Amino acid sequence: MSKQNVEWVFALDLSAACSGYCFGTGDGQALKYGKYVSKSIPGESRGQKLLNFTKWLSKLIRSFPYKPTRVVVEAPYYRRNVKTFAILNKYVAVAEREIYRSCNLEVEFIAPSAVKTALGVAKGATHEQRKYIMVKEINKRLGINLSYHKSNKNISDDDVADAIALFLTYCGRLPDATP
Repeated sequence: MSKQNVEWVFALDLSAACSGYCFGTGDGQALKYGKYVSKSIPGESRGQKLLNFTKWLSKLIRSFPYKPTRVVVEAPYYRRNVKTFAILNKYVAVAEREIYRSCNLEVEFIAPSAVKTALGVAKGATHEQRKYIMVKEINKRLGINLSYHKSNKNISDDDVADAIALFLTYCGRLPDATP
């Protein structure tokens, strides 16, 4: 199959503090993954933070070897409070706009619960347990070494693991969890 006929999938797990991504082929081969960590600058406006995120996203898309043909984003849901949900939706809207501008594509959404169901991942009793479980699961499935750090988003890879899980779910390729 030529590279022109390949479906190029870009998956995003968005948040205001840290966003994970995964880029790869539609058959589930993850080629590039990582994260964006918003720098906390005292007094920086929300508008500036959104602009910084937009610039990062645009640069990331241009760094891919091929332009995405499909983009999937974890659907936002009402979590702990309405303020967090409102801020998250601003990042989703900025991402939708930039993806449409850069790739002329509409974003497809998958609920976090659908990802966990597709991967057969345990729910966990707390937010921290859910993050830890997903990192551990992705490490087993892909043979990689992501880490989870509850108190430090700069070094924690839980958003990367979530983006990879989203990518695998979208592609329908769920590698066996056995090493």
